[in-house]
Amino acid sequence: MNRWLMLLGFILVSQTVEVKAECSVGSQQEAKQIYKKALNADTVSKQLDFLQKSLNSCYSPEIEVQIFLLKGDMAFDKKNYKNAKNYYNKMLILVDQIKDPKSRKRLHLLSYECLKDTYKAMGEDELASIMQQKYDMRKRQKESSVTSSIVSSGDIVKGLQLKSVGGFRGVSIKQSVSLHVNFEFDSVAFSDEGKKQAHELAIALKELQFDYPNAKVDIVGYTDTKGNAKYNLNLSSKRARALKKYLTTRFTFNKLHFTSTGKGESEPICSKGSVEKYDGEYGCTGSEDTIASRRVEIIFGY
Repeated sequence: MNRWLMLLGFILVSQTVEVKAECSVGSQQEAKQIYKKALNADTVSKQLDFLQKSLNSCYSPEIEVQIFLLKGDMAFDKKNYKNAKNYYNKMLILVDQIKDPKSRKRLHLLSYECLKDTYKAMGEDELASIMQQKYDMRKRQKESSVTSSIVSSGDIVKGLQLKSVGGFRGVSIKQSVSLHVNFEFDSVAFSDEGKKQAHELAIALKELQFDYPNAKVDIVGYTDTKGNAKYNLNLSSKRARALKKYLTTRFTFNKLHFTSTGKGESEPICSKGSVEKYDGEYGCTGSEDTIASRRVEIIFGY
């Protein structure tokens, strides 16, 4: 099996892929030339070799996705379904970095198809069915127009500033903000952008602490609807705990004032349509803003 060949008709339209602008012009050209050699290679091993050399010359998420696809196919052919699953999952997560919407959607669909076949070969019919559902949902979706950006500490303070309720005791006063605290692939380690956002949050909470010393901070993690609902729930919980640990170990906050929980994919942000649930899996009847769905909600108050 070589699903990479399924992409050739689509790829050959331009004979090129996206490469990082940070690379020198020479490195970009070299990467593209090596990539063309991969397209014309007559064996899988040669294809992989050229793709890896192109990636080393100038990084491209599209090329790395194709490497994961080829490695997944090789593992599948050897009936090493666990490794195949891992490669296909890495491919699925990385697809979001591809800018071209047509390429991104095509690779999303191919990722779900690969995972469906792998789970079926493993005898995991329920998971295979879930991947088919994800495939069908993604096929109906349009691309997200939301882009991730770091929210400043000042804006966080404004969003969490508690409003007066006339001095009545026993009244719950809470405010919330949603932030994109990014993590490394399949990990609880912050990405570089995630560290910056977590630091801005810490600065804001330190400022708010002076005015509201006894206020509570609830950290709620969410994911998009890609992947398995149970897995996403567990991952969102771990990442919410990781943010809580970062705030309470690196800054002088009272740990007892912080809680964390994960809600997984249960509340996706739908740009069109509404949230749907089928056999425990969630999605949007229209299109999902996947970047907006991957968020952390900070609830602050009494």
